[in-house]
Amino acid sequence: KLRSRVLIFCYQLSHIRGGKTHIQKSLAVWKPELERYTGLVQQIKEKSKESKALVAEKKELPIYHVKRHKALTVRIAELIEDLEELRSEKALRGQVTDADWAAAAAFPPRRRAEYLTWRAVVYRELGAVPIGYDAAGGPVLIGDPRHIGVSHGGGHAAVVISDRPCAVDIESETRRFTRAAAHFLTPAEAALGDDPRVAGVVWCAKETLYKLARRRGLDLLRDLAIERIDFAAGEVVGRIRGGEPIPMRLELLKDQQQQQDQNQEKDQKQ
Repeated sequence: KLRSRVLIFCYQLSHIRGGKTHIQKSLAVWKPELERYTGLVQQIKEKSKESKALVAEKKELPIYHVKRHKALTVRIAELIEDLEELRSEKALRGQVTDADWAAAAAFPPRRRAEYLTWRAVVYRELGAVPIGYDAAGGPVLIGDPRHIGVSHGGGHAAVVISDRPCAVDIESETRRFTRAAAHFLTPAEAALGDDPRVAGVVWCAKETLYKLARRRGLDLLRDLAIERIDFAAGEVVGRIRGGEPIPMRLELLKDQQQQQDQNQEKDQKQ
């Protein structure tokens, strides 16, 4: 409620016209932000109301209405996902800058939440350090010697911070990497193991190398190579254009929702 009310007091004994101009400029800055925040809150209310109504309808619907049950299940899942993203964005409002908030407005909901999340992480770890982009489109800390690497997608975000050049990539195991294998996976890389996750690890590692190189136009097949994958040790080794071997750390993390589902299945079996 505090964000929905902005009071601007102007006390001037002179230069009344200048004070009026200042107020108008302040209102021009605050009004779009307030409208967006108010819209965000309204979307949460509307989607919550719709979700509750659909859940109630599903409970009362006879089991033989199979098509309607399926349609309700799909729509409820979509609403839950939308609500999570909207609430995340709302929670992040006080953790990012006005410029971040304004820039995020151009993105779709999920992309917006991921963008705000990684920036909030940087500010939490390093303070209010300005963030920019280099010529290759990679994020950089302005006026700060430290390096950062960023990755986001699938509702997740990852940030790495180091005194040396660094990079990170995060992907979902459920993504079908083999569909695009011809564009990034060489026969030698495909033979690095019989684990079904090899293609995904190679993609993730090459994305990391691409970001680390900070050069546009690198070819995933010709310029980036993965030579070793050790799932047990969590180690991957690759090269950029035949240069020195570059060690990378591999972490396989379970999605929070996936972990909850597995725990529920265990409880039901017991």
